[in-house]
Amino acid sequence: MPILDQSNGAEFESAQNAASARYIFCDREILLVDGKLPDKKFYDAFVAAQIEAANLDRAIVELPQNYAAAKIAARSGLAKSFCDSGEAFVPLREFCYKNPALAPAALRAKGILFWRDTYRHCPKCGAAFENDKKETALNCPACSFKLYPRIEPCVIVLISRGDEILLVKNKRATRDFYSCIAGFMELGESAVEAVRREVKEEVGLEIKNVTPVGSQSWPFPDQLMLAFTADWQSGDLVLQEEEIAEARWFKRDALPPLEMIRGSVAWNLINGKF
Repeated sequence: MPILDQSNGAEFESAQNAASARYIFCDREILLVDGKLPDKKFYDAFVAAQIEAANLDRAIVELPQNYAAAKIAARSGLAKSFCDSGEAFVPLREFCYKNPALAPAALRAKGILFWRDTYRHCPKCGAAFENDKKETALNCPACSFKLYPRIEPCVIVLISRGDEILLVKNKRATRDFYSCIAGFMELGESAVEAVRREVKEEVGLEIKNVTPVGSQSWPFPDQLMLAFTADWQSGDLVLQEEEIAEARWFKRDALPPLEMIRGSVAWNLINGKF
């Protein structure tokens, strides 16, 4: 399933023209035109304008997924000719939850674009990567190192204590809101071990009945969220101050405002949707 970009010349142009879906991203947002994905005419004109304005980070086509995707550097670099065309950037998560049938392809396109734009040179020898001709991978022409798209597994857990659930505020979050405890898995540990470690590190609790309940792709930039529920076993809340700003037990019928988009993995956990 090769990736093509402008370095592939005529092959890239042909594939881009034949693509069945087109995506334009800026950071964590996706561009819609009158509430829909851009058509070929708009996409071609938009990408050409971004190239002229030196605002295009990268444009790709992935086969046989048959989509074209572009990533621009900044919304401030948009050409004036597009200001009144009914276009609007919206959060990608919001788009996906409102359009579940379109979500998997859009999330994949976002993840592949980020991966391809991030890994431009071989980490072993520093040579510029080339697109693999048979797989969704990057090849180093100098040392033959091959790099596949990265997926970073993360765990997220909702802890219950009777009719209460534990919610926390993370200091690193971009918004001030309560959610579930979450963190990256470490080398050598299982997902369940990662859940127990994160809970112990972040709030000082021992838990039991750790149960997997679901998963969700989360390409912001490249996570796979593994969702769990668990029960409190022992301990009082002792916060990891560099990570957690606040942690509280809430009655299920008296939850705080939760500024999360419907359908997110945390929303599904808290609302029992897994």
